[in-house]
Amino acid sequence: GEPVPKMLARVKQWLEKGKTVKIFTARVDGDTSGKQEQMIRAWCTEHIGQELEVTNIKTRSMYQLWDDRAVAVQKNTGNSLKFT
Repeated sequence: GEPVPKMLARVKQWLEKGKTVKIFTARVDGDTSGKQEQMIRAWCTEHIGQELEVTNIKTRSMYQLWDDRAVAVQKNTGNSLKFT
């Protein structure tokens, strides 16, 4: 689909600042053909101007995870956080 303008601008800013940005999606889980990842990479090239890494695995090195359904929780407290 079409990119969300505010999120697209945010991602481009992060990339300009040298940040690592990845696409985190369950769509690649079990996709042995790699078709979903290819489609996502093509979308990134079209709208962002470069391919981004696509993954469905969280790592300890992740700083933030942006999602339309996730609720951020402060480590070891259970208190919810808001990203701005």
